[in-house]
Amino acid sequence: EEFEEWTVTLYKGDLIRKALLKVRVNEEEYVHLFLDRPIRGEAWLCRYAPWKSAEDALEQTEDEYEILPERTQCSDKINLSTCTTNLDCNLM
Repeated sequence: EEFEEWTVTLYKGDLIRKALLKVRVNEEEYVHLFLDRPIRGEAWLCRYAPWKSAEDALEQTEDEYEILPERTQCSDKINLSTCTTNLDCNLM
């Protein structure tokens, strides 16, 4: 499913090799993302956990996430270089 507007409400990790993101996709629904890559500049391996709420904590282990079927699509669209605060991580 594609979302026209979404907001990163929480993130953890160094945002260079590893990132955990809590993403609000509508008023009540969130998706958690687990992104990692072996070295800077490589493509991100994207995992997700759908149907989350604002109260759900970000899981730290990749086993709690499903692999995103279209890896290249995630890698092409994820740019965390501008994510320094929650306010910087809004996309429309």
